[in-house]
Amino acid sequence: MNVINRKPMKLLKHISYGIAVCTLSLSLFQCAGAKQTNSEKSLGVKEVYYKALDSINRELYIVVKPNSQPLDHVYFQGRKISLAKDNSMLYIGHYQKLPLAKQDVIMSDKPFAEYGNKLPVLPEKIPFNLKENECMIVYKLDDDYQYLKYTNVIRK
Repeated sequence: MNVINRKPMKLLKHISYGIAVCTLSLSLFQCAGAKQTNSEKSLGVKEVYYKALDSINRELYIVVKPNSQPLDHVYFQGRKISLAKDNSMLYIGHYQKLPLAKQDVIMSDKPFAEYGNKLPVLPEKIPFNLKENECMIVYKLDDDYQYLKYTNVIRK
């Protein structure tokens, strides 16, 4: 009768240890994989806005304080946009809202007739879920990428 009572207790003990180990390991993996974001004040971002040049082309502007941390690129509206420094207080990024028109594709039953077709260019998947008026500004600090989420991008 003692043997029967100890088996469920040992099983319960092993299950509780397994749950504790799984919970601890999952929490550690989540901390290591999270991208850290900083505040706007620490980076010196004053304003972020974009302009429509025509129906397709757009420009993103980031106004910063003088002598602020150099910016690398930005994720905005589902795209990774490279930034160019215009002056000591302004960064500009060019992007296209809509993809360009589809190219003609040759469809044939002859073996080498389709040789000239180009592979489609797929847009790069961004690692963030951002709303329409949010962007993620990326900059390098001590050989490590840092992220700043800016939530009030306006259209001018």
